[in-house]
Amino acid sequence: MKNKITAKRKWIAALAAVLCVAGGCKPRYVGGASRSSQEEKVITAGAEVEDIPERLPTLAEVSDPYQYVTENLSLSVPQGLAFLHPSEDTSTASGTYYLTGVSDPEQPLLLNGKEIENRGQNGSFARSVTLEDAENKFTIQQGTQEASVIIQKGSEEGKVPLTDKITKMQPEISTAEDVGEIYTLQCIGPAGSRITAEIAGETIEMKQNVAAAQDGVPATFSAQYRIPEKEGISLLGTVTYSLNGTAYPSEGQLFSVASGSDLTVELQNEAICIFSGPSVNQKILTTGRKGAVDKVIDFGGDNASGKMYQLGMGGWIQAAGVSPATEEIAVKSVFSESEFTRQKEQEIFTFHGDGRPLYRIEADEEAFTIRFYQTSGLKVPDLGKSQLFLQGQAEQDGDDTILTLSLSQEPLWGYYVEYEGTDTRLIFLPHPGQGTEDLPLDGITVAIDPGHGGTDTGTLGLPYDMAPMEKDVAAATAEALKKQLGLLGARVVLVREGDDNPTMNVRMKRSWEASADFYISLHCNGAGYSQEMITANGVEVYYFEPAAQKLAESISSRISEATGRRNRGAQHSYYRVTMQSFAPSVLVELGFLPNPGDFDSMCSKEGIYQSVTAISDALVEFLQQE
Repeated sequence: MKNKITAKRKWIAALAAVLCVAGGCKPRYVGGASRSSQEEKVITAGAEVEDIPERLPTLAEVSDPYQYVTENLSLSVPQGLAFLHPSEDTSTASGTYYLTGVSDPEQPLLLNGKEIENRGQNGSFARSVTLEDAENKFTIQQGTQEASVIIQKGSEEGKVPLTDKITKMQPEISTAEDVGEIYTLQCIGPAGSRITAEIAGETIEMKQNVAAAQDGVPATFSAQYRIPEKEGISLLGTVTYSLNGTAYPSEGQLFSVASGSDLTVELQNEAICIFSGPSVNQKILTTGRKGAVDKVIDFGGDNASGKMYQLGMGGWIQAAGVSPATEEIAVKSVFSESEFTRQKEQEIFTFHGDGRPLYRIEADEEAFTIRFYQTSGLKVPDLGKSQLFLQGQAEQDGDDTILTLSLSQEPLWGYYVEYEGTDTRLIFLPHPGQGTEDLPLDGITVAIDPGHGGTDTGTLGLPYDMAPMEKDVAAATAEALKKQLGLLGARVVLVREGDDNPTMNVRMKRSWEASADFYISLHCNGAGYSQEMITANGVEVYYFEPAAQKLAESISSRISEATGRRNRGAQHSYYRVTMQSFAPSVLVELGFLPNPGDFDSMCSKEGIYQSVTAISDALVEFLQQE
């Protein structure tokens, strides 16, 4: 009894910390009661059922864990004595250049006669050099071998890159404009070209803003478009720009808002921050989920935040995370009926109504409290079958409804809010329990997300525009981590496989649909090719909620201890993938790719194995402590 009460208070303290620091509504993690094994897990109502992740070999079935985990890793790193950046003679207008290359780690390396120290374990090196006017020759030497490159300073003057495509098509985010107002269509295209834009059946000739020195250089084109008269809020569509028969549609859509109409917006991100003021530097008031709807009562923003809307519930949201709603959805919701159901250990509240309201979580030591903004009519369902809550109470507070759920002694792992039609579902998940001594992650599902992918390479490594890049290191580490976690009994789902690049929403949805108990996003750090990269190094782990802080700290310190990379520690931020409320979610920056020491470590089988065993040990420790 004492252990369960203590666990509950730990969860409440974590929730209170979130409200104090960030305004919260995040999951809380505690230890205690066990959820069913992975084979018995269910996907909640409203989610597509996915196949249970494949069973992986365990420790008892593998004779050599290192060989098993690291086999088939395909990070191909250049060998020998060579410059990688630049890989051949080049020119630049800059006064400095970040030289990188590879060498034999067993022999001294000289650059223009001076020894290079602090190379990576496999011989990678980097140096920031100052360029003199005209020709600069750099030679690396090991014994009788040498390699040279020539960098011309200032010779880029007069050189202008050319383009044959259209980029930066406006609107880049969905935008609503008043009817009769002038909206500026804009894009970047090759100077001297004929570019047209089509919107709502109207074709508009684009004009080049200023004359260019030569045809084909990137130039800004624009045109004025008057928003047509339409009733209510109407979708005009995407803007399609055309060049030489090729169409380039805008990312965002254009909407018209008739005089006297309220602009209603729908949240488009799986998780998004709502701030107390018109800037992302303001306090986080709460977070919203995809599908929630509210009206816009004011506009604002700054350079860091972009365009922001003030919502009817009072908070501010970035316009890039919402889209104007054209369907009739009530902004002030009325809940007509409430239901409580259990699916295995998941406890689900379904509120039938006519809207999709935003919410905020609050708590004291005895209750979990949800404020549904701009709602009324909520009735508490029968909680007789609940193991997580003793009773519930609903009360009206102005335009809002407050649902207070008294906590039982059973520990809670997380929760999830989803909308289907005009139904609002609040889903609670109990602690997943612990495995056995031999398989400490038995019954646990881990979602691994290798960052970037496809044309999004992420940070460039020492080889610059040659592999391995961030997406490659993240994918290789993810495959090794999958095997390592499987050895300990975990089921694993990779939310990015191959070289695709799923959206943030898809990555987060896949992890929810897989009933993940943990979410690990893998990345590599970088800060451009500069002198800073010689000293910038180490691992850091990002989290959003205080309840995930211990996990972030443990992963960072364990990777640092295992690999020798500097421990930069746990960092609080609001990366979207760390805002998932159903499981502890962290974003791991494994190291700095442009740094020779970190690069060699992250690309080696030994370094990858050390990283993934550190992460798996941190998950086991987290479950045992909580």
